[in-house]
Amino acid sequence: MRILSASIRLALYGFAVAFLPTAININIAKHSDHCYVQIVQDLGWFERNAVEQTPVVTLYKRVSRDFKTQENTANETLWLVGTTVTHPAWEPKTAECGRGKFHACSRPSFCDEFRSTKGDRYIAVSIKLEDLHEWKDYPEYPHKIAFKTGIVLHECNRLGKPVK
Repeated sequence: MRILSASIRLALYGFAVAFLPTAININIAKHSDHCYVQIVQDLGWFERNAVEQTPVVTLYKRVSRDFKTQENTANETLWLVGTTVTHPAWEPKTAECGRGKFHACSRPSFCDEFRSTKGDRYIAVSIKLEDLHEWKDYPEYPHKIAFKTGIVLHECNRLGKPVK
């Protein structure tokens, strides 16, 4: 088992093995003398999430049925396919969660942790490497990354396949 988030509770049984990156701080309950936790050096967001670090990457968001996030708030954002969206108050070095940045996930299904409204959609977003910001010191959500500007490529399913 590869641990990707500090926001889970984990219990190991039998002959279970868990790989725990040093950047994730989590308590693991071992219910057998044969369980093993392998502490591994965290190599950063890209390696941890198996995303190739290229000049432009495709990442994912979960949005409302109307392609919005932060609905009915001052931070409401519309994510229409084909549009370029830029954060108006980019502050990437603020806390991992909260204002000052957009958030994306390495896989569409990982976004389920942040939204769960019936009818939500997933979108693929093209983002320049220079517009990304990762949290390196014990991120609570190691599969999430901040970004400033992205181009909404298409709607996709929770596995990343384009929806026609």
